[in-house]
Amino acid sequence: MKKLIGISLVAILAACTQVEDTEVCFKKRFGEYSSDVMTSGLHMYNIFTTDVICVDGRVQKYAGELESYTKDLQMARIEFFVNWAVFREHDMDLHKSLGYGYRNRLQSETESAIKQIVGLYDSEAMIANRGKVEEQATALLNERLGELN
Repeated sequence: MKKLIGISLVAILAACTQVEDTEVCFKKRFGEYSSDVMTSGLHMYNIFTTDVICVDGRVQKYAGELESYTKDLQMARIEFFVNWAVFREHDMDLHKSLGYGYRNRLQSETESAIKQIVGLYDSEAMIANRGKVEEQATALLNERLGELN
């Protein structure tokens, strides 16, 4: 009898997940996403039929550097950073469309937007108009990533 109680207790504890304030979590049961977003706290679920998917809801920083050609075919080495966060109300849609690969998509879209804007300027004009180049790259990146939520 004690073994049965012990096994039951382990099974119950294994079927719990804790959702932090900074996370957005939702359930996927038999491959179908639940429309209910889990609030912070302790939640129980059936480990055999349900997966709990959590996405970090905090603002995160993506930094990198790349090389790109300017309009006058000069090589420019660019260091950049992007502060980003997933819209909480669209986490499930993002996960449905991209899965855990949304960070790879962020990286490729960021680098593509920067290269596109850098290619519009001569090297001298790009240096003289750094603020304008940054604004244009930010606007293009917001437009592209806004479609992905």
